[in-house]
Amino acid sequence: MSHVISSTADKSRIPVIDLFAGPGGLGEGFSALCDDRDRRVFRVALSIEKEAHAHKTLLLRAFFRRFTSSQVPEDYYSLLRGELTREALFGNHKKSAEAAGLEAWHAELGVTPDHDIKKQAVSPANRGNDVNT
Repeated sequence: MSHVISSTADKSRIPVIDLFAGPGGLGEGFSALCDDRDRRVFRVALSIEKEAHAHKTLLLRAFFRRFTSSQVPEDYYSLLRGELTREALFGNHKKSAEAAGLEAWHAELGVTPDHDIKKQAVSPANRGNDVNT
């Protein structure tokens, strides 16, 4: 079993909400900042993107961030090499894939009902209470 970032660690990090996220460059920048003990300072709580291809990248990066840098599953790299499908990767790591799906939303502001977006932004998972194993 791969180690993942725990919900306790998530609670101590500053949440970021990224609207019009594209493939997630802003979230990648925030996620890259670590403290002196190599712990991430920020966590992407919610990213919203309407364009399907950008969202696929956003979702994959959200999945990647579920793991510590030394514990990314080997099948993630198999996907990048074209040896594994995205569906197989996510099927092998269901809880991490579900958590990534809560973070990376394929939605369009002004089209997706405002109450759905507000509900997701304040959901327990996006407050750092999700458990990823």
